[in-house]
Amino acid sequence: MLFSSVNFFPQCDIQISDRGLAFGDGVFTTASIIDGKVTWLEQHLQRLSDSCATLQIPAPDFNRLESHLNQVSAPFKRAVIKVMVTAGYSERGYARAGDCPANVIVTINDFPGHYDNWRQHGIHLGVATTTLGLNPMLAGVKHLNRLEQVLVRNELDTMPYDDLVVCDLQGYVVETSSCNLFWQIDGDWFTAELSVAGVNGLARQRLLNGLQNVKIVKHTIEQLQQAEAMFITNALLQIAPVRQFLETPLSTTLSREIKDIF
Repeated sequence: MLFSSVNFFPQCDIQISDRGLAFGDGVFTTASIIDGKVTWLEQHLQRLSDSCATLQIPAPDFNRLESHLNQVSAPFKRAVIKVMVTAGYSERGYARAGDCPANVIVTINDFPGHYDNWRQHGIHLGVATTTLGLNPMLAGVKHLNRLEQVLVRNELDTMPYDDLVVCDLQGYVVETSSCNLFWQIDGDWFTAELSVAGVNGLARQRLLNGLQNVKIVKHTIEQLQQAEAMFITNALLQIAPVRQFLETPLSTTLSREIKDIF
């Protein structure tokens, strides 16, 4: 870890009564630092604000947070910054303390070294046996309850793939272990419908705003196997093509329209 702070003061300790630790009662966002600047900072702050509103977490001082992120990112040429907002402290039990402010935790780590290779050469994508539960109340929110993703990642560590497609309990494609997924069939681009599971990533939002006629669908793995091209996307990676899905080689040529969005 290159840096950490709790409530805007450099430190790496937090009270064990923090609700993020006890219940996963919080939200987070992860951004890249390029040349001392947080990429897409406004969008990341907006996501935190929206997520806090959804989970009824008291909003931190976002002006102060923005200034803090600008300050702590300045020394770094290229890194990853993560911001967690938890529902503060409480005693034992699920009830929140009514007047307790949120806790803001910031960490900075090295940028993933393999992402440049993925972007240049593409990835080999498999399919997870782990499935995601259905929870429309939390779907799309990047909350701190990441146990399903931990289990997917554990599965990936035992398999010969770079990443895994994850489906929900109904068998519909949702995302990969840490990315949103887009795929092309007969010239049309598709991405998963996320009303009951998954994270609506910032890179996904940019693509949907910037590309015309992307279809948001519920597709099965069998339908996904008809694709002639795929790519995965998140705020750090941006875009990496899929060079092979299971045993099928795919085109890794992405259009200028897609590349220009980033």
